[in-house]
Amino acid sequence: MAFDSGLLRCVIQQLNQTLAHSRVEKVLQPEKDEIVLLLRCESETLRLSLSASAHNPRLHLTKTIKENPIKAPMFCMLLRKHLSGARFASLSQRGFERVFELTFDTRDEMGFPCRRKLIGEIMGKYSNIIFCDENDRILAPLKTIDFTTSSKRQVLPGMLYEDPPPQTDKTDPFSLNEEGLTALFASCPPDLPASKAITGRILGVSSPVARELVYRITSDTSSTVSQAGEARLAKAVGEMKAILDQGGVPSLLRDERGQNVEYAFLPLTQYGAGYTSLRCESFSALIDTFFSERDNAERIKQRSGDIHRTVSNNIARLVKKLALIEGELIESAKKEEQKKCGDLITAYIYLLKRGQESARLTDFESGEEVEIALDSRLTPAQNAQRYYKKYAKAKKAESELTKQKELAETELAYMRSVLDALERADDLRSLEELRRELQKTGYLRAAAKTASRKEPPSEPLRFVSPNGLTVLCGKNNTQNDLIAFKYAGKNDWWFHVKNAPGSHVVLLSEGEEPADEDINFALSVAASHSSIADSDRIEVDYTRAKNLKKPAGALPGFVVYYTNYSAIVTPKLMKKNGAEAT
Repeated sequence: MAFDSGLLRCVIQQLNQTLAHSRVEKVLQPEKDEIVLLLRCESETLRLSLSASAHNPRLHLTKTIKENPIKAPMFCMLLRKHLSGARFASLSQRGFERVFELTFDTRDEMGFPCRRKLIGEIMGKYSNIIFCDENDRILAPLKTIDFTTSSKRQVLPGMLYEDPPPQTDKTDPFSLNEEGLTALFASCPPDLPASKAITGRILGVSSPVARELVYRITSDTSSTVSQAGEARLAKAVGEMKAILDQGGVPSLLRDERGQNVEYAFLPLTQYGAGYTSLRCESFSALIDTFFSERDNAERIKQRSGDIHRTVSNNIARLVKKLALIEGELIESAKKEEQKKCGDLITAYIYLLKRGQESARLTDFESGEEVEIALDSRLTPAQNAQRYYKKYAKAKKAESELTKQKELAETELAYMRSVLDALERADDLRSLEELRRELQKTGYLRAAAKTASRKEPPSEPLRFVSPNGLTVLCGKNNTQNDLIAFKYAGKNDWWFHVKNAPGSHVVLLSEGEEPADEDINFALSVAASHSSIADSDRIEVDYTRAKNLKKPAGALPGFVVYYTNYSAIVTPKLMKKNGAEAT
């Protein structure tokens, strides 16, 4: 999975046609490593994404609309100053490297015509976007590279742009004919895997494409140079060049679950049964389709780091605390032995005297002799009082420990519910709502007050049951409270998995008694939106909303109920009642 030189070549060919005569309408920077140019064409506005992400750098048109910061970063502000209203001039590739040059015709501060360039380097963690003038003088880089970062090549404002150091051990495939390519592979060790020979000696070819070329020759991606043959390898690279000259084939590979696995500029046949190679309408559509969900998951992962650490640390703390409390409760359970010792000393006090270190006394319940330790410095009465004090202390401790245990268990259940909601969060708004919830409950420090958009609270998931009734499903504890105590009427039905974190689900019955299939549908929604959704048998509690109570001062999402029904939900039932949120 790599945005290689061949793919960049195909993207550039298509974009030059699509963006002809367009103008820059707006410049956005939704991520710290991504620039989006809104380009007005004849009849529509297109969004051109330039990403310098360390994980997924790329260039393509996108339909994904991301939230932008209220205050634009300095790099974005500079681009707006110079490129707003600029006309698209050209898009080219520097050699067969993963470097593109996006050129615009605009006017300088004095109103004179000039050209400005955005040079993109698609090179993994070294990816960058560099804004230059018509003479390749750097006006501003997205990522500054000074002498402390690299001693070989600096990227700083005012410097002349230099291409990345060339890969001298690799050859541009378009600079060699078939004879030259044959000689190139003949110089490789015969036992070297053929795919590594291609990636190691041919410039700009990714591993999946190299394996595909080898597979088309030998039906085995692990074949060596000698097994594939130098001439056949040269011919395969020649066929790759021909595909690129014809504009490429935007190919998306999906597995049997429908998940996007790989993409390339030629059909991928090496993966065999269970995988399907699809042809997309354009390379931008291919890349946008492949990365839209992946990007969203990556952004959520990056921005949820502090929440995940906070929740995980609190869960670990509470588990440890409960273990300690359990140990102390076991010790406090011995309090009756302390009382019995005091009772026996009191009963046989006439047989005891100061100075004894122990005494063997008959237990008047079992009739057996019991040895009791005594403090030789104390009188028998004082020894009895010592045991009674230990008993009273243990009894008080047991009461307090029981309270602490209940509080810790409640807090642990809450933390696990937040973790469950975090792991199921599928957009940044859901993530920010979880962050605000933890700030409100004191688990996260509230951010400094800055100007921000007042976002309305997000809505819970909505489903429609077989008979047309609305089913609401909370995505976090704040929503769980809303649907249970605000949206639900007293005779509506409430659902939740038993003894496990999960979403609160409400079936809005509209004053009627819901049919069994509607109840089963809501049961399936509750089971599938829980931390135990993959279990073979899931027990779900359900009751009328009027039976729910929220104790004063309780944490978000916490409810109590004493009257309920229970049902077992199986994967078969969940599949039968499969539903998509509306």
